[in-house]
Amino acid sequence: YLCMRSIDKGMLRIYLVGFFFIVISCSESEKNIIKEGKEKNTIQLFQWIEGSWVDTMSFQRHNPQGHFIEKWSIYQDSISGIGIKVVDGDSTIIERMTIREIDGEFRYIARPHKQSMIPYVLDSISDMFFRFSNPAHDFPQDISYKKVNADSLTITLKGISRGGVIEKELQLKKVDF
Repeated sequence: YLCMRSIDKGMLRIYLVGFFFIVISCSESEKNIIKEGKEKNTIQLFQWIEGSWVDTMSFQRHNPQGHFIEKWSIYQDSISGIGIKVVDGDSTIIERMTIREIDGEFRYIARPHKQSMIPYVLDSISDMFFRFSNPAHDFPQDISYKKVNADSLTITLKGISRGGVIEKELQLKKVDF
């Protein structure tokens, strides 16, 4: 009986030591996964939208005809953009946009001309796509950017307008100004 109790205590020590090492190694693995995730979750994920993009279709039905330009600049802590409407050679800034991390979440902050800021929270992201959402806003509630190739992207705006669900899609080409 005494021999059995000392074996049980010895085995118990082995089990506890083994369990301790497993817990430590799992804890370290979890820390590495979180660290890798934070390193990947930087403003650099959005850098592919940097530059000037033009959509010649948005204002084709207007008289006079015009086009839309988005210009994005990347900074260490954010990406800032402006939306410009060009009609008959006259340009008007119609919106200012910023993507930045606030309280651990990426936000897309839109400021339409002469209106209040509208914040959106990052909803989905991959190497060639991101979407921000604000269900409390009427239109758009979702703003997504999809990289089609090196010199083109699609912006999709979804939301409620005039009582119905509306989806607008802009096809933009990268240009050098």
